[in-house]
Amino acid sequence: MSPSELTIVLSVVTAVGGAIAGAIRWGFGRLIKSMDDNTSSQLKVAESHARMTEKIDTVFDWVVEHTTPRPPTNPRLNVVKEKRP
Repeated sequence: MSPSELTIVLSVVTAVGGAIAGAIRWGFGRLIKSMDDNTSSQLKVAESHARMTEKIDTVFDWVVEHTTPRPPTNPRLNVVKEKRP
């Protein structure tokens, strides 16, 4: 193999290696961006859930304070057997 052929082969190998390294770097960049986007989405969902829970607790507390307890409407829950003579 002549020195000029060796130079051509080495430059092709270097170019291919650089292209592969660039593709791997781009792929890792996309993966990291995707993971960051997913994390921020999960944080938004958790914050929304916390706000919703606070609102539901507020409504529940209001209902408890403004209603009077009543016996269950299902007669099977409060069965009182009558005494027979």
